[in-house]
Amino acid sequence: MFEIKGNDIYISRGEATALNVTVYSDGVPWPLDPQEQLLFRVYALCDDSTILELKSERGLTSFDIKGEHTKNMGNLPMGYTVKLLFADGTEATIIGQTPTYTPRFYVLEA
Repeated sequence: MFEIKGNDIYISRGEATALNVTVYSDGVPWPLDPQEQLLFRVYALCDDSTILELKSERGLTSFDIKGEHTKNMGNLPMGYTVKLLFADGTEATIIGQTPTYTPRFYVLEA
């Protein structure tokens, strides 16, 4: 049961899916340079420790979340971020925590 509500992600334990991200700049889709890639990171809200980290293929904007990625995740509160990694080594947060909101990642029992 993969679903995105607002910026929150819901996925069943052990489920495999592809997560596709569209990057916008000033309301216009941003095509990735062939040397740019996205970084998807799921982390524990209690201590910011990384639980899962996936990089897209260079120039692509999708991630394959495999069943084994979520199979053994605990039930602790989790958040996630998506960052754009530029060819020069700099990065920009595409989806991330703000002072009033944290995008959440929920693993549901199948």
